[in-house]
Amino acid sequence: MKNAAQCLLLSLPFSLLLSLPLSAQPDGGARAYIRPDGELYAGQLFSLYIEARTETYFLTPPSFPHVALEDAIAIAPQQRGTSFSQRVGGTLYAGIRQRFFISAHKTGMIEIPAYTLTFLAASLDSSREPVSISVITEPLSIRISMPPGVDSIEGLAVTPELRLEERFDTPLEDLKVGDAITRSVILEARSALGFLLPETQFEELEGMAVYGSQPRFEDDSARGRTLARRIDSATYLLQREGSFELPAITVDWFDLDSNRLRTLSLQSHAIEVAANPFLDSVVVASFDEDENSQLTEYFVATINWLILYWLQIVILLGMTYLTITMWRKYAGRIYLHALAAIQKMRASQRWLFTSLLLSCMFHPAARARHSLLSWMLRDNNKRFDKTDAYRQIRAGYREGGQKNLGRLQLLRALVAFRFRSGSEKNWQSTTDLNP
Repeated sequence: MKNAAQCLLLSLPFSLLLSLPLSAQPDGGARAYIRPDGELYAGQLFSLYIEARTETYFLTPPSFPHVALEDAIAIAPQQRGTSFSQRVGGTLYAGIRQRFFISAHKTGMIEIPAYTLTFLAASLDSSREPVSISVITEPLSIRISMPPGVDSIEGLAVTPELRLEERFDTPLEDLKVGDAITRSVILEARSALGFLLPETQFEELEGMAVYGSQPRFEDDSARGRTLARRIDSATYLLQREGSFELPAITVDWFDLDSNRLRTLSLQSHAIEVAANPFLDSVVVASFDEDENSQLTEYFVATINWLILYWLQIVILLGMTYLTITMWRKYAGRIYLHALAAIQKMRASQRWLFTSLLLSCMFHPAARARHSLLSWMLRDNNKRFDKTDAYRQIRAGYREGGQKNLGRLQLLRALVAFRFRSGSEKNWQSTTDLNP
């Protein structure tokens, strides 16, 4: 017993030494889970959350994976992960969570593999040294079913809430041949993405040319709530007079809140198209004879546009001609006046004095000497000792511009002289300007 106790006492310090690095290693964990809970349908948008946690704090964010799944669309969010705190037992953990959007387009099982996350966290001891931690999530298996009463999700919106509206860029009244109407259909859904919403089909109509445009998508996932918008637009070009009807538009969608198949509709619109007295009937006839010709269609659209906006085109051409004429007539005079003003400014007392100050501060001695001579030829005040100033610059010029002290003294004398004589208007003449 005595020997056993001694062995235990001797082994105790060694065990404590071994436990020190382990105690400095903070505990970490990771998990992956799906929201919302419950049964998931094909075409439904759900979220995959991957999070990492540590019992201290993060020094670098976790290395979240690139999620790619078969028979499903996985979209990584543009924003970084969000921070959270979680208490497990009696320990408070700091965590970072990343969200991924997933939508399956087939039924069956989706396997989400285990992901390894690595990051740096602060150690548990007082030094708070960086500690590398690697954690692994558990794999997930998700079953995807077809919505009840639905055979195919093609052209079907699967969402808890869907709104449908339309807008026209012009009133559907007082229409004439050659006018154009743009119809925009807006789908807005909750817990969805814009490009997953069904496309609006615009039917071809006799007597109208229909030009579709690229759809626009607007997605907002702020504050954990996803709101999607899809805007499809088409322009109807009215080619002949008569009574027409813009067809109704229906959208089928599956309501996730009530588990029911629903339909939203936009009513049809009856319009009357009158004859256009300014439209050349020959143009319309040529289009009717060759309706399948794409070149003829573009030609007719161009002629119609010119007829509709002829006044604006004439005004624009007139203003362009007037601008060119005025420029050719007055540009030379403006240039000569500007050149004379610049030359007058450069020959003024203020300009020469400013150039002299800059030469004394930044330029070589030869440049300072030239600036002083230029200023002396314009400045006839005997109260400034130009001879001594010229001697200081000349000494610096002969010795490679090394006598900066003399030039600084000259700069100070020039500034003091200018402040003393700033209010004088007339300058006295001198007879010796070249020392």
